[in-house]
Amino acid sequence: MTPRYETPRVRLYEGSADDVLATLMTEKIGVVLTDPPYWHWAHICDVGEREHLDLRKETLWMGDILMMTLAWLPMIRALRPGVTWLFADPHYIAIYIRVARYLKWPMVGWWSALNGDHSEYLIAFSDTEPHRDWSAIVRDILRDVNTYGQAKSAAMLRRILTLSPDGMVLDPFCGSGTTLVAALHDGRDAIGIEMDAVIAAKAEALLRTVA
Repeated sequence: MTPRYETPRVRLYEGSADDVLATLMTEKIGVVLTDPPYWHWAHICDVGEREHLDLRKETLWMGDILMMTLAWLPMIRALRPGVTWLFADPHYIAIYIRVARYLKWPMVGWWSALNGDHSEYLIAFSDTEPHRDWSAIVRDILRDVNTYGQAKSAAMLRRILTLSPDGMVLDPFCGSGTTLVAALHDGRDAIGIEMDAVIAAKAEALLRTVA
């Protein structure tokens, strides 16, 4: 698959995560860092409407999340990154943990920190022993997040990368490209995937200013 944008240090693909990941099996990925999207009813309904979804719609919504997770988690696992970091909404953290257990994917732990009127969650999966200061550092990082539902800052993402092994960074749901920028600033190569053409264009424009 041809990248939408490419330099010697970064590649940006426009397409679905499962389609693109299937072409990257020979890549040597050191770190996966991503904030998975919330699909289906979460996208087509506003907050007020979501509060009144009936059980059937909720079931479809969670079913979409589960199918999405089953589709791309095994492929990321096949890439064998040193560590995988997933930001998680409280409604989905249990799904990721259950799928990881099903895949026998070692989970280092999950952390949460109260920030204003909401909590931020971050899960880590790794085959190696975690940094001894991970818990304290991750909670400190999460407390600095003050834009719930918005893009995380490159500075904050770079702090997470400092806890991670060396190697290429992959963000299979890269949005506007902030993770890729953080990776470049940390001296790493990066691969990003974004399905939405409009958002992928924003990521490309951002990368052109730093890559």
